[in-house]
Amino acid sequence: MRLRRKSEGPAPVRRILVGTDRSETATRAVRWAAQMAERYEAELVVCQSVREGMNKSETQRELAAYTEDVVGPEARPLAAQGNDPARVMVDVAKAEEVGSCSRTSRTASPTMRIARL
Repeated sequence: MRLRRKSEGPAPVRRILVGTDRSETATRAVRWAAQMAERYEAELVVCQSVREGMNKSETQRELAAYTEDVVGPEARPLAAQGNDPARVMVDVAKAEEVGSCSRTSRTASPTMRIARL
């Protein structure tokens, strides 16, 4: 995939939200989102949904370690509670005041959402 040249003027993207289940496919999406965030000097938020009954604090710690390992300390990990990963991403996008979302996935579950504000 080719990335467009950075245009002059205000950044068109201020925040990128990428969802992960920490699979190989999702990890590729996280890395791609990190490249986009760097290119546009945007904040990168890496989100994982946590189903009810799962330990959200433990998932947050694991996600923080995963995020730092995959893309470094610049990204912000976010574990969000919810049984429907797609709904979780939409809710997080709203809470984070992200404008529009798109999804790229090889499976039925969402692995990446890029959001523009």
